Amino acid sequence: TSVSYFKTADERFVLKEISQKEQRHFLQAAKEYFEYVSKTIDGSLDSCLAKILGLFRLTTRSHKGGPVTSRVLIFMENLLHRTETPDGGLLRVFDLKGSSRNRYIKEAKREDVQLDENFHAYVQQSPLYLSESAKNLLTACIHNDSVF
Repeated sequence: TSVSYFKTADERFVLKEISQKEQRHFLQAAKEYFEYVSKTIDGSLDSCLAKILGLFRLTTRSHKGGPVTSRVLIFMENLLHRTETPDGGLLRVFDLKGSSRNRYIKEAKREDVQLDENFHAYVQQSPLYLSESAKNLLTACIHNDSVF
C-alpha cells in the first residue's frame, strides 16, 4: 500500500499517515501501549518496538471556502535511522508481518524493502548468526513485545 510519510531533517523520527481503522486500533490499546513503552524507556524492560510518541489529526483547507481534508498522523522513531553498513551501503530491510500470504517481492533488489517470504529465502542462503547474549536479548524483546 502507498502511505504518506515524512522524516525529520536528522531522519531520527517519522510522521506517517494512518487510516481511520489503524487509528481506532491504536486508540483502543494506547493506554497499555504507553504504559509499556514508558517501562522500555526507563530501562526496566527490553523491547524492539518502534516508540510511538504521538498521534495527530491534521486538517487543511486549500483556500477559503475550499474543501477540508483531514489526515491522521502518527509520530514515531525511525527504525531505519543509521542503517548503513560501514562502507556506506544499506543493510537489508524487511517489513515482517508474520504472514506468508502475499508477502514476497519477485526480483527484489538489495535496497528494496522486502517482505516475510523474501526474509525466509534470504536466511536459507545466509543464516543470521547471533551470540548467545544477543539471542537471549532478542528473545526477551520479542517475548516482552508480544505479551504487553
